[in-house]
Amino acid sequence: MVDKNLVIIRTDGGICSQIAFAALGKYFEDKGCKVKYETDWFKEWGKGTDGRLIMNYDMPKAFPNINSEIASDNEIKYTKENYTLTKTISECDSLAYINGYPPEREISLIKYKDYFKEHFNPIDKILVADIEKNILSGVSCGVHVRRGDLSVYNSAYGYPTPVEYYVKAIKIIHGLSPDVKFFFFSDECDWIRQEIVPKIDFNINYKICDKNGTDKGYLDLYLMTKCDYLISSSGSLARFAKILSDKNPLLIMDRYRSPFVENFENVIILNDTILINAKNKHQEYVYVNNNKIKNKQKQTFAQKLFSIKNSEDKKHKVVSLLGIKIKFRKAQTLARVGRE
Repeated sequence: MVDKNLVIIRTDGGICSQIAFAALGKYFEDKGCKVKYETDWFKEWGKGTDGRLIMNYDMPKAFPNINSEIASDNEIKYTKENYTLTKTISECDSLAYINGYPPEREISLIKYKDYFKEHFNPIDKILVADIEKNILSGVSCGVHVRRGDLSVYNSAYGYPTPVEYYVKAIKIIHGLSPDVKFFFFSDECDWIRQEIVPKIDFNINYKICDKNGTDKGYLDLYLMTKCDYLISSSGSLARFAKILSDKNPLLIMDRYRSPFVENFENVIILNDTILINAKNKHQEYVYVNNNKIKNKQKQTFAQKLFSIKNSEDKKHKVVSLLGIKIKFRKAQTLARVGRE
């Protein structure tokens, strides 16, 4: 007999996708449901969509104290045949099989971020204790370079993140903190050595963290939560590191992602859009992810990032950011980013 309050969630992908599904599971648990997970995807696609990169169901290792119970074959068969969800998530509070990527996944993650932050305690983090010590020894920036199946155009993710983006983001962080050390994390570390490092035309202190394979992506995520700055790619690791971090690190992203951007401070979207809101015509105010800047205000972290000046036609302001300019009208909240 199947529990009438059972909800089975089909989970897949890397550790970030798994965490998002677990957040959806937490949502249902708070509604009084018994939650279990289907992990059959890992049997068929555990080497990634390109057949090269190993991915396992790692929630029990990354979050040992969070429910990650796997449904039995009979439970999956019964709910899948009779109770596949056809209504909205909010309308479901009993027996159901959930397949797909409902928007409530990331909404739930934002809601329960403190819960997941508290319970993120990988059982084998001792394996990366030396790197963690190195990260914590000074100012650090974690750089995630997602390659693998996203090294070519992907209909769901778009085009690969270009080398120029990483170089520009590294320049920004280095400009803010010249003593920063960069820690690179990737599923293709050789690509970093061959394509990114040679393009950096100024001296930086860096380490390419090639200790973990894709089968231990949760340990890379753990290390990135210890960094003071983060640089994201087309993947989700840096974004989730910010969610799980105690430091509220500045995050540079290569594309706009909702609802993440609207719910977190200290985020720059480079080469796409940047969240800027000039709410008051009559005063020299701008908002950069909830950091308010006033022209004659004493220097703040946000002022260190952005200097404000009026353009010649007085209809736009130009915000200069270490060689990048952003033009926007006062009535708009999103500004296009281009080269100065």
